[in-house]
Amino acid sequence: DGDGYTIGMVVVEAAMMPWQGQMTSTVSDYKAIAATIADPIALVVSADAPYDNLSEFVEYCKANPNTVTVGNAGTVSSTYIAAKQMADDLDLEIVHVPYETGTGDAIAALVGGHIDAVTSTPGNAKAQVEAGTLKYLGLMADKRMSLFPDIPTFKEEVGMEFELLSWACMCAPAGINDEAYNYLCDTFRTVAESAEFKTYMENLGIEPVVVIGQDAQDMIERDSEMYRALIEG
Repeated sequence: DGDGYTIGMVVVEAAMMPWQGQMTSTVSDYKAIAATIADPIALVVSADAPYDNLSEFVEYCKANPNTVTVGNAGTVSSTYIAAKQMADDLDLEIVHVPYETGTGDAIAALVGGHIDAVTSTPGNAKAQVEAGTLKYLGLMADKRMSLFPDIPTFKEEVGMEFELLSWACMCAPAGINDEAYNYLCDTFRTVAESAEFKTYMENLGIEPVVVIGQDAQDMIERDSEMYRALIEG
């Protein structure tokens, strides 16, 4: 329906799964209203791991091929693509361990010592890092996050220029009328820019972003094309 009363949250996997044969719809079927989450993927390891930065992690992986196990949220997740791209770009032979039940179980396995690393948004591991159980090694981002300023980027540490954002975007059907669409964009902008909303997101370990309207549409379409290229090779 294009009347503005049918909207829903579309996550980054919707830009990926059509190219994996898991969905028939694509991002062109949606009209993006607002993305209020767009966190990059981080590499997280145990606090007592034998590497304290990305350079040491890369050296360890190269010295121990097919030994380091990296958990992700399943083979149709952005975290799996992130780990695969990391291995490809840095020429690493690692073992991918998918947790189809989600990132929470992957992080639990890391805490329990069952795997060596996890690709995840920083907020998912925030409590364990603050407790001293886990540590961040790096972000797959163009720049550092203001919410996690001490996490270096892969670009800084090992020269890997690859950004992967785990976004969630409120969308309407592509045929929504302009009046309803503009009203929704304005409303979501007001909420997303409010101090109360920003504080709420920060408390969850999510960096507040305000990507509205055509900017949000451009983001999801750009990522869809990126995933198509990565998956189809």
